[in-house]
Amino acid sequence: MLIKLILFASAGTFMKSTLLASAGTLWKSLLFIAAGSIALVVAFVVFYAAIPILVRPFWRAVLFPHYRFRLVGVEKIPSEGPFVLASNHVSWIDGFILAAVCPRRIWFLSNADYTRSKLVNMLARRARLIPVPAKGPRAHREAIAAARGELDMGRAFGIFPEAQLTRDGRLGTFLRGIEMILRDRDHVPVIPVYIENMWGSIFSYSAGKFLGRLPETFRREVVVVFGDHAFAPISTFTIRREVAAAAVVALENRSSPPRSLEAIAKATDLTRWSHPEFGLLAVSTADFDDGIVRQLGMKPGSVGREAPGVALFVVADDGTLLEADRVGRIEARIVGRPNRVNTRRRGRIDREGFVYLEE
Repeated sequence: MLIKLILFASAGTFMKSTLLASAGTLWKSLLFIAAGSIALVVAFVVFYAAIPILVRPFWRAVLFPHYRFRLVGVEKIPSEGPFVLASNHVSWIDGFILAAVCPRRIWFLSNADYTRSKLVNMLARRARLIPVPAKGPRAHREAIAAARGELDMGRAFGIFPEAQLTRDGRLGTFLRGIEMILRDRDHVPVIPVYIENMWGSIFSYSAGKFLGRLPETFRREVVVVFGDHAFAPISTFTIRREVAAAAVVALENRSSPPRSLEAIAKATDLTRWSHPEFGLLAVSTADFDDGIVRQLGMKPGSVGREAPGVALFVVADDGTLLEADRVGRIEARIVGRPNRVNTRRRGRIDREGFVYLEE
């Protein structure tokens, strides 16, 4: 009997000790989970608050090991107040490039299909992305309203007026969205931007599809030119003309000559304008149409758009630059020539950049 009592007491003491130990372990586990949860919440709040500050250094860290950027005219970016960056569009990462190299935080439109989740949508807006529908009757209205709203708050807004990636490496048609964004906002300047040497990257359509080849070089040189401010009245024609002029400056600042565009090399039987003194000034290329994207490369009666390394201007007799479809003398800004030259030809340039010469 004594032995049974001793065993019973021992068992009770063991169970009590076990229960106390288990309770202690449970409390420690709960405290650990609570502390971890609080740390995660604090980390998320700090991260969320820091997103606007982290966007530029993040993309610099991602892009700079693979791209060597040469910036021209970056001092023209206003330190405060609203403005619009209007850039050519060659690759999928053009927006990230501008976010990395521009000293101001830039707001861009993004496809709302990628930000359907409330959390992703919230983070996207914090990262200066404005989700809007990619298509449909609401898409255009929401995009215009969103851009105007950002400008009214004194922010910088980036836009690719072509609204699609080039399929031949050339500057295409600028859509009228930028005119609607800037309507009744005469105080907002537009800064033309040209991103040079992204044609040929794996993020461009140079291989006939995106991501269609291996990178050609480990660290690709990319020249980004910020042109002079353009103020009201703004038209797609004038902005396209200034972006084309920035393209000439970009080519002049390359450390190596560009390769010829495949679309031009294949267009030997299409209309072009070869000047006896200044060389190729305008050229047509084949149209692109895959059933989804359609891009014009030629028009009846036209000699095509400006050739690479050339920007064309139609000038009145008093030296005033003329708008689209106005006839005047044609002057050219050509790589290697600091000033515009008189081609001694008259003609006009339409809203899409196609040149028509008069006999």
